[in-house]
Amino acid sequence: MNATQTRERAASLLDTVALHPTLEAEQADLAAFTERLAALDAHPNIEVRLFNPFKFRFWRVFEYVADFRRINRRMHNKSFTVDNQVTVIGGRNIGDEYFAAADEGTMFDLDALAIGDAVQQVSDDFDRYWASGSSYPASLLLPRPTATAIAALRAAAVQLERGPAAVAYRQALAERPQVRSLMRGELPLNWATTHLVSDDPAKALGHKTSESPWTQIQRMMGPEKELGLVSPYVVPHVEGANFLLETASRGIQVSILTNSLEATDVAAVHAGYAKWRRKLLEGGVRLFELKRASSPTQTSDAGPLGSSASSLHAKTFTADRARVFIGSFNFDPRSARLNTENGFIIESPAMAQTIWLPPPENSSCAPNARRTEAVMST
Repeated sequence: MNATQTRERAASLLDTVALHPTLEAEQADLAAFTERLAALDAHPNIEVRLFNPFKFRFWRVFEYVADFRRINRRMHNKSFTVDNQVTVIGGRNIGDEYFAAADEGTMFDLDALAIGDAVQQVSDDFDRYWASGSSYPASLLLPRPTATAIAALRAAAVQLERGPAAVAYRQALAERPQVRSLMRGELPLNWATTHLVSDDPAKALGHKTSESPWTQIQRMMGPEKELGLVSPYVVPHVEGANFLLETASRGIQVSILTNSLEATDVAAVHAGYAKWRRKLLEGGVRLFELKRASSPTQTSDAGPLGSSASSLHAKTFTADRARVFIGSFNFDPRSARLNTENGFIIESPAMAQTIWLPPPENSSCAPNARRTEAVMST
């Protein structure tokens, strides 16, 4: 097998395993996940590092007790960069539900694809995280994979890749106009000044760092007439609520789109938003809630976490319909204080006006959203 074939096989293996099933320890049996991750790391063209991991994989409960302040922090950044030529940044995780490929439920998300100087910014930021004190080679923490585990991973990847669902998905993707334009080199691009905002990885260690993405968003977006916020989880707490209310008090129209209780995938987080609705509404903030986009029937595994139906997952801010933030930052204390986050601030009226814009006063909402005019029951 030549080098090109090896790279192609590695890309195929990574893409297939990443899309089905989701590689998240919280959603898989820990032993099986660990074995699969170690087998993936054993591929000659794939290297895996774990950011701020459990150092004792099978004794996590004790590490929670002994080192909770560190364990409670996580890397929430999302970026995908190829050959230092093109990068994608946004709120999307790697999992079927984020690519409309899941059997039940889809996360509505938003990304920005960029070329030019912005790519190097993202690439340098990736290197900063890769080499940080919180980044550990998987081979140091995971048991050495057996030949049987590696063979099983390869077989599973081939089976998934050749399965009818994957074939139909790739065909549907290939027929999309955007993909066709991209493959022909004719995808229209919006040339604009773009700034990467990203947390210092030292934040995961609890160290004091320089300006956070949230601080940079407030400073660089600087709304004068209108602020639009889209976030799946809106838990403003005192600091965030004061920012929204102070902004509205200056005559700036503040509008927020978030998940309704029926659409959220985390009902407990929605409760943290619901208790702030009255104060925000009384302060002039306009609230819009996304309605569930599919059948109200919930699967048995939805449980207390929320609905299994389609849900908003995009994170974006627009200011004066001239500047836009697209990234991983949720409007909640975890993103501000604990997680590491990243995103682009893009100075582009054309792009800002293609993002969700609230309807004018006294007009009807889009069919998949409703405006919160008064305090609703939780």
